[in-house]
Amino acid sequence: MEKLFLYALFLGLIICLIFGRGAQALTAATDGASEAVTLTLGLVGGCALWGGLVRMADGAGLSRMLARALRRPLKRLFPGLENDNEASEAVAAAFAANMMGIGNAATPLSIAAMKKLTPRNADTFWLISASSLQILPTTVLAMRQAAGSAAPAEILPVCLVCSAIAVTAAVLLRPRGGANH
Repeated sequence: MEKLFLYALFLGLIICLIFGRGAQALTAATDGASEAVTLTLGLVGGCALWGGLVRMADGAGLSRMLARALRRPLKRLFPGLENDNEASEAVAAAFAANMMGIGNAATPLSIAAMKKLTPRNADTFWLISASSLQILPTTVLAMRQAAGSAAPAEILPVCLVCSAIAVTAAVLLRPRGGANH
């Protein structure tokens, strides 16, 4: 993929030079880089806020409370999980971060959960986690706001429906055992 991108970049530059648009290509490249830095800096604040809130909630025992609330559905999705409170809390914390749309905070939580799960449950976990039921897609909202959207939250109903469909498909397609597990 890197080679393809590099070839496309060089081809574009050669075409710009052939048609006398080298200066415009350089201006577009520097403007794009500047906009990327501005967007990234705008997102850092939101990521730090939500990541910090997830850490505080975890420290306050929210993961344990969420694990208790999710015990029955988690027991059906992850056989044997009800006997492992540490794994159950890790799974609940990762799911909570995903539900809040905090992908950057959900990733380390998901990795921690994967380490505590059996191979069969880990397969199920990554499938459901990757489908990511997002009740509030905070990262997408922050990106839309940073990009200057007049109504960044107008996508909420569509995001909820799409992520619910993705999670439903993940639950229906999850591994259910067999010779390899």
